Amino acid sequence: GQQAVDQNIYYVTMGQSFRKKDWGVYLDFNYSRQDLDANGLISRSAVFADGKQRTVENVEYYSMVGYFHWNFDPSWAFFLKGVREYGALYEDYEGVSAGFCRADWNAQVCLEYMPTQSKDFRFFVHYNYYHLDSIGVGKQLQLPQDEEHRLSLGLIYIMPVF
Repeated sequence: GQQAVDQNIYYVTMGQSFRKKDWGVYLDFNYSRQDLDANGLISRSAVFADGKQRTVENVEYYSMVGYFHWNFDPSWAFFLKGVREYGALYEDYEGVSAGFCRADWNAQVCLEYMPTQSKDFRFFVHYNYYHLDSIGVGKQLQLPQDEEHRLSLGLIYIMPVF
């Protein structure tokens, strides 16, 4: 795709899923090469010597997503999801050498209870872990390190409208 004059974006994605009656898995791989940082993951957190924020050019992202779900009882379900992503510069940009900048890791675990055995009404407990590392040339861009743990309890009710 074209983002602006002479600024392109390329995506390559592939994945595979497998489903049975009570369980399923999928694995996805994604690669994007962006003349302008459309994702904004590097641009939002980069700090330049002049202190001005800008859209970073010549970035690429690699990601892999894995997911497993299991309905181990008509009223109970479980899922596990993991994501690994890397961000990089594929060409030098404003004095920063090409190379990897950031590495993200996200893991989620969820247990759901469906008292009516309908997927339209369920209670859940969900745990989310997120970790961000500044790697390689990311230190030149002063990309932050971050880690988050979050536990959520909730209710989902999908109301039929028609």
